[in-house]
Amino acid sequence: MRVKGSLALAGAAMVTVALAARGVGDDKGDALLKTAFNKLHAATTFSAKVSQTSVSPQGERNFKGTLLAMKPNFFRFEMEGTGAPIFVSDGKNYFMAQVGAPNYQKAPVDAAAKQMMGPWEGEVDAFFGGAEAGAKTESTITGSETINGVDCHLLTVKMDQPMRTVTYAIGKDDLKIHRSALRIPLPDGKEFLQTNVLTDIKLDAPQSAGDFEFKPPAGVKPLARADDPTSKLLPIGSKAPDFSLSTPKVGKISLQDGLSRSKALLVYFWFYNSGRGREEFPHLQALYAELRNKGLEVIAVNYADPKGRINQYAKEGRFTFPIAMGGPRNTKDHAVFENYGVMAFPTNYILDSHGNVVYRSLEIDEKAIRTTLEKLGVK
Repeated sequence: MRVKGSLALAGAAMVTVALAARGVGDDKGDALLKTAFNKLHAATTFSAKVSQTSVSPQGERNFKGTLLAMKPNFFRFEMEGTGAPIFVSDGKNYFMAQVGAPNYQKAPVDAAAKQMMGPWEGEVDAFFGGAEAGAKTESTITGSETINGVDCHLLTVKMDQPMRTVTYAIGKDDLKIHRSALRIPLPDGKEFLQTNVLTDIKLDAPQSAGDFEFKPPAGVKPLARADDPTSKLLPIGSKAPDFSLSTPKVGKISLQDGLSRSKALLVYFWFYNSGRGREEFPHLQALYAELRNKGLEVIAVNYADPKGRINQYAKEGRFTFPIAMGGPRNTKDHAVFENYGVMAFPTNYILDSHGNVVYRSLEIDEKAIRTTLEKLGVK
């Protein structure tokens, strides 16, 4: 986990900092955010080089790559290196891949997309959503900073669902977003920090649909049987199949174990090398720590990782929710993935106390999850 904020920013950009003693004020901050977001939204195309640093309890990851976007819904965010994320919209479908992962996901993209799903905030979302991407936030100018020769305002934006802050470095003259620093609080006073530094930013430069063709990394194949990874999920209202699986420590855990001690059970399917899964685990832990005594139980079902790796990962991340071990293909314990229609990782379900499916998703959408849990009396 991050010890000092400067650690994650070092190497991403050469900077000099001048912090203000106090925020300039919400009105000025809100106006600056709206102006910067609307400027990006007014462009027909957007491109930049991106350096991304993520710091979590599991360590630090650094990627470099490119960002391309074109109205109405063309998009490419492609990082390089093992574990690097790749997100591409060719105007018809949205592709999500990770270098080194076995499969990529594909889903239809909205013809009038307001945002694209991925590891970024307003520095990308504002291109498609404009000022709406910054709605319901608290914005304060908190200082100034020079990034790669550009004098910038530091604008700190507070948001909830999930609780997080983003500090944007917005050029004083060009009003472009040159850096975003996302912070999400975690248990035990720790936090997740993700920094995106944008250079060579260009607006309204020539682009074409051909720039957004998806080419999967070598050896990465599409998900089998269907393009839509939600097509086999259990229907809302259906009874969740029972399971009894080994834990990576000792003993077994079953679906009934989770149901017997909860008002709501969140079943989360994952594997170690899933970048999205590893990014979501801290948020899952924070949710569990907050709501465990209010009726929430969690079982994280792992796909075929060695128990030593699982135990080490759980220890390093201080993950305290129960973990179960599903098996690889052609083994008895692989049936849990087939029974739950899992075609992509992560996949999660929320079950009521009777084991009925009340929610399902391919991501941790905290707002939707909290809304569902409140209906089950967990709040």
